[in-house]
Amino acid sequence: MKMYTLKTVLSFPLFMVFFLGIGGTCAFAQESETSKDSAAFSDVGPSLKELGEAQRDIDRYEEAQDNFNENVDRFMNDRMRYNEARAKFDRARSLYEQEEHQFNKTYEKFSRERDRYLEARDKFVGARERFQEARGTFFGSSINAANKSNADRMEGKPGR
Repeated sequence: MKMYTLKTVLSFPLFMVFFLGIGGTCAFAQESETSKDSAAFSDVGPSLKELGEAQRDIDRYEEAQDNFNENVDRFMNDRMRYNEARAKFDRARSLYEQEEHQFNKTYEKFSRERDRYLEARDKFVGARERFQEARGTFFGSSINAANKSNADRMEGKPGR
């Protein structure tokens, strides 16, 4: 028996006709199966549409999630900056309160010193007035005595 190689078989026109016949039958059978399945796949159409909408919803959700995460990051950064600013403010307020306390102590000391100065000045003014009165009285009586003595001499009265 003679063996045929694939090349001789494919070159044989009858085999080609046979092959095309079987292929055509398969294609017809597949087409009829496809027409049966197309009715079944017609129900899949809305499901695919729903899948597309679901995918869009997922995309929107992911975008919203990204926006939310960005907002959370922004919020956390703002909160961190606020906490830093608050800490700086608290330090500044503490320094201000220390300076204010020191100023109040210094002002109280100044007030006591001023009060002592005013009291001493009042004593000095009173002492000066008393001194001037005493001097005026002393010199006034001396002047009066001297004037009287001079007047007596001029009149020829003997001196004392």
